[in-house]
Amino acid sequence: MLVKNAAASFPEQKDLINVGYLKAERLVDLSKHNYSLEPNVTFTPDGKWIVFRSNMHGPIHVYAVQVAKAE
Repeated sequence: MLVKNAAASFPEQKDLINVGYLKAERLVDLSKHNYSLEPNVTFTPDGKWIVFRSNMHGPIHVYAVQVAKAE
C-alpha cells in the first residue's frame, strides 16, 4: 500500500524528531592513544560518565570520565 501523505497517517510523527545541535567538548586527551585499539566508548546508564578503554599509558586500561560539569 502506498501512503501519499505520511504526516496525515502518523499525526504523532511531529513528536519523533527534536531539532537541536551538538557542541563538542574535549573530555580526555587521547593524543598518546594507539588507535590500533578501538576505545569502545560507552555511556553509563545514568548518562553521567563515559567509560572507555585505552592504551595511552602503555597497557590497556579502562577509564571513566565525568560528563556532567562539577557543581
